[in-house]
Amino acid sequence: MLMRYKSKTLKVNVAVKSSVGLQWKGLEMGTLGVQVLCGDATLRQLAAADMPKCVINTLKWINIH
Repeated sequence: MLMRYKSKTLKVNVAVKSSVGLQWKGLEMGTLGVQVLCGDATLRQLAAADMPKCVINTLKWINIH
């Protein structure tokens, strides 16, 4: 079912979990789990390509804002 909204004030949150690896001259360093959390973005901001504030978490103690 396709939903359409007249008001674009609906706020959404985005959470992405992935892993990042490093390889240099055939030497693999392994992978590292990464989580990206973006919050409180309205549909109007997303339509205008206005990026919400995001936090990148890795190793459970490194947070990049």
